[in-house]
Order: sequence, then structure tokens, then C-alpha cells
Amino acid sequence: GSGSGICQKVAVMYAGKIVETGSVEQIIFKPKHPYTKGLLKSIPKIGDKKNKVQSIPGDVPDLAALPPGCSFYPRCNKSVHKCQKGEIPLKVMEKGRQVRCLLYS
Repeated sequence: GSGSGICQKVAVMYAGKIVETGSVEQIIFKPKHPYTKGLLKSIPKIGDKKNKVQSIPGDVPDLAALPPGCSFYPRCNKSVHKCQKGEIPLKVMEKGRQVRCLLYS
């Protein structure tokens, strides 16, 4: 990734909110949040003609009218009804890692 040689800690944002933080290795090799996973699958691999770039289905939300709860909910392949029921806090995980997702609450 573009930041992997420069920084040690990464924050992934979606619709203006941090959805995941962790070391470069944690984020790139073991992403937790469904948006982070989708984002990494959308990066082309140089020289790998068999591996197709995957896009995240759905549309980016209107930042002036975000849906309640998780802003990624309408596009998430792991979402449950509870995801749209109010603010979801950042959950502290192992080794200073954080994720804003009910899958890890």
C-alpha cells in the first residue's frame, strides 16, 4: 500500500468516520471492518492478470444526510438490522487496534 513504507499506524475512514485503526500489518493482512476488506480488494495487484479488482457494491452515501447507525450499512455484506440503530462506538481490540463494527462487539 502507499503508506506501508512510511507509517506504522493506519486509520481507515468511511463517510468521515474512522471505522478501523491498527498497525499497517494488522490493517493490510488481517482487516476487520467490512469496508476495509472491500477497500483492500479494490487495489489492483501489479503483474497479476488473473486477480480481478473488486468494487464495493452500492453508492457512497450523501455526507449531508448520512443514514443512522453505521454509514456503511447499506453497502455492507455483513450488515444486520441492528447496524442502523444509532451510533456504533470504536471497539478496542488486541494491541491497540480499534474497529467500529457490531461484528466485534
